[in-house]
Amino acid sequence: MSIRKRANGKWQAQVFARHEMVKSKTFDTKTEAQQWFSTEVLKYKGSSYNSRKGATQLKVVIDLWLAEREDSVAETSLGSDRVATSLLPAKLLSLQIRRVEPADMQRVLRSLLKTRQPSSVKRYSNSYKALFKWCVKRGYRVENVMDSVDLPKIEYVQRLRPFDHAELNGLLIRLRRSGDVGGFYADVVQVLSSSGIRWGEARALRVEDVLLEGVYPRFHIRHSQSDGYAEKSPKSGKGRYVPISPEILAIVGTYMQDRSSKEYLLSRDGATQLNASNFRRDTKWKQISGGHTIHDFRHSAAVSWIQAGVPITTIKAWLGHANIQTTMRYLEYLGMDVDVSAYQRLAAGQLQDKTENKKGETTKKNHEEQGVSLAIIHIDEMWAREDLNLRPHPYQGCALTT
Repeated sequence: MSIRKRANGKWQAQVFARHEMVKSKTFDTKTEAQQWFSTEVLKYKGSSYNSRKGATQLKVVIDLWLAEREDSVAETSLGSDRVATSLLPAKLLSLQIRRVEPADMQRVLRSLLKTRQPSSVKRYSNSYKALFKWCVKRGYRVENVMDSVDLPKIEYVQRLRPFDHAELNGLLIRLRRSGDVGGFYADVVQVLSSSGIRWGEARALRVEDVLLEGVYPRFHIRHSQSDGYAEKSPKSGKGRYVPISPEILAIVGTYMQDRSSKEYLLSRDGATQLNASNFRRDTKWKQISGGHTIHDFRHSAAVSWIQAGVPITTIKAWLGHANIQTTMRYLEYLGMDVDVSAYQRLAAGQLQDKTENKKGETTKKNHEEQGVSLAIIHIDEMWAREDLNLRPHPYQGCALTT
């Protein structure tokens, strides 16, 4: 056992791999040294670690890793890997790969969170994990350093800025008055602001993804394709259904006409996909947007659903959020408006209980006189069922009109 007492009375534990010392640490007691030694030895047992490879600089290893990744991962993943590794500090890149510690990578993530979006930092963290996993497999390291790194808790600081009703109507009017191209983009805006689908999902939406049969007309969101990248699964990695509201049902029907199932839906010819740069240029977006982004259409849909009384868990499913906390941001944005709406629904439910005891004597007029909307009561009934795909929906029974 490579544990010995030093002249100063402390205990030093050393781990050897292939007759070469690879780790050493000093402790106050022999017991502590033995515990550490036992843990570290297990890491090297059966490992392919090579001390010569472990002495390679991190920047050299990264070049080797990226070269191998070119033939094994998607272009989007490779692009993310390249960005992530380019953000590593020069001092860290000059270290031997075996000398990189969890604390080093923890500092990198914390630093990135100061200037980058949380979602981007999470992607970079995944790239670093893949890098060190490869290092373990190829014998450059014994363990994946990222296994001991915690991604700092992310607080969403993104400012929500959905369009209000007047802003959205004004934008649509300006677009429709600007000619055929503007009219097309007005249709796109209506679909985005009503359905809440992401820009990449709208680009990849095909005619076959429109489902008009069943409990309600809906989009089947199965693919996403950002500008300049290959098609992939949606951000959540899962498909989902999103309702097609009555206000866009006719628009959707128009773009389905005379197109095959594989053609793109939101396209002027069925073959050409949406392009964000073209959209901003053709619509003069900077002049007409009022400082909004394209993603704000998605926020607008979410806010309108909450105001309509749709349960937050259903909105989460429609938006494709992996975490309910992401969806809860919209409740925080609406603030007092949500509190008032909730009280109205509570009052409506209590009033309904009382009127049922009067054997049907209370009429719609009675409710209106007491300031309670029957629509609010109806919302509770519609969303009583738990199965998301089978719930009755306010759009159920809408006919496709063109």
